[in-house]
Formats: sequence, structure tokens, C-alpha cells
Amino acid sequence: MEAKTYNIVVLLLTDNNAQTIDRSIQSILDQSIYSERIKVIAVDNHSTDGTYKKLLGYVKSNDISVYRLDKRYLKTRQMNHANNLMRHTMHAYMTILEPSDVLYPDYLERCTNLLDDPIKTDCRIIFSEVDLIDDEGKSFKQTPMFDEDRVLRRKKSFVEVFNKGLGHKVQCFYRAGVIPKSLFELPHFVDFTDCFRKAFFLQSHPGIYMRTSQACICKTKYPDKIVDLVSRFYLITRLKVFRDTLNDESVAFLKGLDSEDIYRNLSGLALEYASESLADGETGTARRILLFAEMVFKDIVHSDFYSELKAITVHKT
Repeated sequence: MEAKTYNIVVLLLTDNNAQTIDRSIQSILDQSIYSERIKVIAVDNHSTDGTYKKLLGYVKSNDISVYRLDKRYLKTRQMNHANNLMRHTMHAYMTILEPSDVLYPDYLERCTNLLDDPIKTDCRIIFSEVDLIDDEGKSFKQTPMFDEDRVLRRKKSFVEVFNKGLGHKVQCFYRAGVIPKSLFELPHFVDFTDCFRKAFFLQSHPGIYMRTSQACICKTKYPDKIVDLVSRFYLITRLKVFRDTLNDESVAFLKGLDSEDIYRNLSGLALEYASESLADGETGTARRILLFAEMVFKDIVHSDFYSELKAITVHKT
């Protein structure tokens, strides 16, 4: 018996998401593209709150396959399991949807039409702007990374992309087989909507940027903000070492890594994390994050935001 061929695979990596999984799946079922072209693969990370039971409720009437892992794994291990499962499903494109996020109705159709265009056969990935949604269901707009839709070419656009806000969220749409396995080995690769720079760096082909928001992403917090900041700093440092080791024209596009804007943005992200830590009552963590912000970009101490946060940490000593 021949395997059924689908146009698009939507990958759901679920955990304890019983409160939000319905809205995510419904957003897939409401897509404007023919449902026969979509295959949903859900990999449940041994959830204990009823998520798995909810997933099974969709199997009978929809083209959804559900797999439950035998125990809880790290997100990267869960993704590796998903990668192995996808090998048995023939498809042309795929996207990863976090089980609290929603796709806007024409997202899959728009992305498919773009990559189906013979003129864009060299493009392998689409980065789409997204809106943010908080725990109360309120949505917020992000400031778009660029002023218009455009093609991002790795050597030409790399530093320009790297200079953008380091916490920027995107929704990614890939050609089948384009996600390199090494992507999952990068530090702290747990939030698939926040892999813009990592995914872009590892792509040897051009990518397409869509300025119009195509999804609504849950505004999640990192479980360990300091680990995240250090991992980002490590990525910048590693790329600079790589550039200086080769020291030839093939890596000339990495010269922009010396721009102070990169470190200003990383330091600015640290201030946002410090503010979140203070809101959560984690004064000690906030102090350590402020030290990181000073180390990365010393002039950050002259900003009003830094002064305000510093005063709060001193007051709570």
C-alpha cells in the first residue's frame, strides 16, 4: 500500500496544554487551503493534564496522527522523535505550531503559493511576522523587523537580521527536509518561534520575509533567562571566532558582528528579562541579569530603564 502524499505537515509538540490545545488545532482546521492537503502530526510529551485525551478526540474525524512518548523528554529530544515520525509521511512543506498558538486562516495557503512559485524555487524557508497573545487571551502587535516583504539572502542580510531585536518572534514555514539536524543541537533551542537568527544562519538558501502577521504566538517566558542570555552571547562569540579563524572573503559578511548595535540589543533584552524577574519577585536573578547587561554593553548604565531597575534592586536589598 502506497503512503498517502500530503502537501503540508503541521507539527504539534504538546506537553501539558489542555487549556489551549483546542484553539491551536481549530486554527489548523479553519485554514483556507483544502483540508485534504494538510496532515497534522502531534507528538505528546507524556502529558498528565488531559492533553493526550483531547488530541485523541480529533483523530476520528480529522487527518491527525497522535503519538505519545513513553516518558517526559527535553524539547530537543521530543523534536528528534517528531523528525523520525515525519519520515513516514510524504510531504512538500511543514510548519511547527506550538500548542498554545494559532495560525491565521490563510497562512498555509499563502506560504504554499509563495514556495510553489517557479521564480522562488531557490527559497527554502518563510519567516512570517506574528502577533503576541498573553495568558488572558489579549493580542498585541510586534514592531515588524522590516518595512516590506522581501527575500533574505544569507550573506547579504545576515548581519542586518542579527541586528534586529533578539527576542523577536516569527512563524516559520519550511520546505520538507530543510531543517538541519544541527539546529536542534544549538543552546537553548526550546522555543521554535524564537529561532529566527539560528534558522537563518543555518540556511544556505534564501528565505522569504512576510511583514503581515500570519499567526498569534503565546508570549511565553523563558524558564531560565540567564541561560538564554548567555546562550545568545555564546552564539555571537562563536560566529566571530569562526569568522576570524577563516579570515577570507567567504565570511566577509560576518564583519558586521563587531557592530555595537548587536550588543546594545542583547543588553536591552537583558533589561526586559530583569524587569520580568522583578515582577516575579526574583530580585537576585534580576541583579545577576543587570550585571550581564553591563558586561555586554557598558553604556546601558546611562539608560533610564537600567537606572529604574537598578534602583528597585537596591531598594529590595
